[in-house]
Amino acid sequence: MATPSLEPTEERIIAAVASTLGAIAAGSSYWYTPTVLRADQYEDKRLYRTDKSPIYIVRDTSELVQSPTSRQFGKDARILTVFVLLAYNDSRADRNPYTTDSPTRGTIRHRMIRDVTKALNANTRLGGAAIDLDVSDPTKDFEEGLQTWILAEVPVAVLYEHAYDEP
Repeated sequence: MATPSLEPTEERIIAAVASTLGAIAAGSSYWYTPTVLRADQYEDKRLYRTDKSPIYIVRDTSELVQSPTSRQFGKDARILTVFVLLAYNDSRADRNPYTTDSPTRGTIRHRMIRDVTKALNANTRLGGAAIDLDVSDPTKDFEEGLQTWILAEVPVAVLYEHAYDEP
């Protein structure tokens, strides 16, 4: 049996999101140059580094068949939700909160969210793997008890076409 010529569409979308985020470089358009990992790389040694740059971890969830009326051309429109966990190890987290250290934890979190949103909105077709995408409001309230980590999670809904004969 011959091997398929392409990865499944969902895999290509996740790889395209990771690639888009991996192309972010600090400078005039972005605040940080991140390390981008897939969720299956949870044992990666880059998670334990101590430099001052964020880590973006990309993971997917189940897909949703969105439009069964599009079957006239042998394709369904589907939505795949991809989550991007933004993590920044801030060793200053145990500092006095009344000092004027800059940037604050909130500022760092908002900068990471802005970088991810800007990068994904600049590449809504994900190199042809998607029809469109929507970056939703991030979750920012789950870092209690994680003193040195600044966290947020950004859900990205990716609309794409799926042919009947594709896996």
